[in-house]
Amino acid sequence: MSGKVLIIRLSAMGDVAMTVPVIQKLIQTYPDIQFTLLTRTFFFPIFEHTTPSLKLIAIDDYLQRGFLGLFSLSKKLRKHRFTAIADLHNVLRTNVLKILLYDLSLQWATLNKNRAARKKLIGKTKRQLIQPLLPIYKLHQQVFEKLNLPIFLDEELLFNDSKKINAIGLAPGSKHHTKNWENKNNEKLIAYISQNTDTTVYLFGDPNSEKEMLDTLAKGNEQVETTFHLSLSEQLQIIEKLKVMVSMDSSNMHLASAVGTPVLSVWCATSPLAGFLGYGQDKTNVVSLNLDCSPCSIYGNKKCWRGDLACTKIPIQLIQEKLLPFIE
Repeated sequence: MSGKVLIIRLSAMGDVAMTVPVIQKLIQTYPDIQFTLLTRTFFFPIFEHTTPSLKLIAIDDYLQRGFLGLFSLSKKLRKHRFTAIADLHNVLRTNVLKILLYDLSLQWATLNKNRAARKKLIGKTKRQLIQPLLPIYKLHQQVFEKLNLPIFLDEELLFNDSKKINAIGLAPGSKHHTKNWENKNNEKLIAYISQNTDTTVYLFGDPNSEKEMLDTLAKGNEQVETTFHLSLSEQLQIIEKLKVMVSMDSSNMHLASAVGTPVLSVWCATSPLAGFLGYGQDKTNVVSLNLDCSPCSIYGNKKCWRGDLACTKIPIQLIQEKLLPFIE
């Protein structure tokens, strides 16, 4: 089998990183097919680090010009003579591209976001009937099955233990505050690690919105280092060497999964039931209070029903117990 397949996933970082295991398996399974990813330039290091044979096309300049930009992009894409397109995003922009690239000889498959099931998952009634949704990677698999490109994923986290160093990562923030445990837990966790081990703690987060918090957490502690001043490529090199990443439900969980690092994931308003657990991650390393009202949101962008954000008040002991095997 041969051909040229374009994969589209424009944002966000965590969602883009979740495509890594699927794309890796596609390249391994179909070596005669040329796979190309259309995404933002900022995300290129993820794939340069994990799938160097994947071709990359940047969409940044075209997005800034609205419809005319998409029209120009469609003309450029036509020159590549793709035989199939896998839309792993399914948003207005990608659907406009579908129209602009219309060709009877071009196969096109689009991600099913399973919106109806997601709506039921976060509904306020009949919560006892909630069933886990398909993991995102399985939804990606379905897209390629429509293109007659089936793949088998074993859900194993691929990592090289010889690369690991005596360090852990802590990603204490996320885009939405309902996904973050209480900030005092970050202080307690760092103190616990510093007082009991010589393990280095690397802090990861958004330099635009989390710099002050991360600087405060690192201040005066020689075992703690911030990473927001590093490039994404440099951060990935560190993440790959960590024994474990402690992360909220955020992009750092998926970046760690992409480079084969175990994650202790913390879930507050959201839940792995929605299918967003990092690929290959051990479900026993999930930390959540599993309240009757959770999850109340798929992405963490909804207001707390109860008004007290009870799901964020996670006892630090829960994470300490799960972290112990990694730092002993």
